[in-house]
Amino acid sequence: MRKILLVLGIVSALAACNVDVQQSMTENAPSEDTMMKEVTDSERKMMMSDEMQYMYAGKLKDVSGGNAEGMAQATFENGEYKLLATFDNLPALDSGFFYEGWVVRKSPFHFVSTGRVDRINGVYTNVYSSADDLTDHTMYVLTLEPDDDDPAPADHIVEGNMKRQ
Repeated sequence: MRKILLVLGIVSALAACNVDVQQSMTENAPSEDTMMKEVTDSERKMMMSDEMQYMYAGKLKDVSGGNAEGMAQATFENGEYKLLATFDNLPALDSGFFYEGWVVRKSPFHFVSTGRVDRINGVYTNVYSSADDLTDHTMYVLTLEPDDDDPAPADHIVEGNMKRQ
C-alpha cells in the first residue's frame, strides 16, 4: 500500500511540475535571444548528421493526450549553442497554425523560443543556434501556435528534459 501511495505521490508531483512550467510560460513573456544565429543549409546538414556529437539529450513525450514523441539534443562548443529536436506522430497542422520550440530553465525560471519547426524530409525538425550558452535550459517544450503574432507560448504538445550524456 505504501508503494502505491508513493507512486501516486510521485506521479502527482511530476504532473504538477508540468502544469507549473506550462503556467509559468503562459504568465511570463518569453526572452528574446539577441544572440540567435541564422542556421545555414550546411550547418543544418551537419547538425542533423550522425557525425554531430551533442552534450545533452532527452526523449520528448506527448502532454496533449496524443501519441507524439521526439528527441531533443543540445551542445555548446566553440562559442556556439546548437539544438536539434525531431518529432514523430505530430498531428497535422490546420491552416493558420505552426509548431514552435522552446528551451526552458526552471530555476531561476527563464525560457527562449527556438523558432518555428520545419518539416525536413518528411520529419518535423527544430534546428537552432545561438552565441549564448543555453545548456542550463535543460527542458524542451514544443507548442502548437496560432499564427497571430503573439510571442507567448500556446498549447504544449511534447515536453522533455535533456540530460548530460
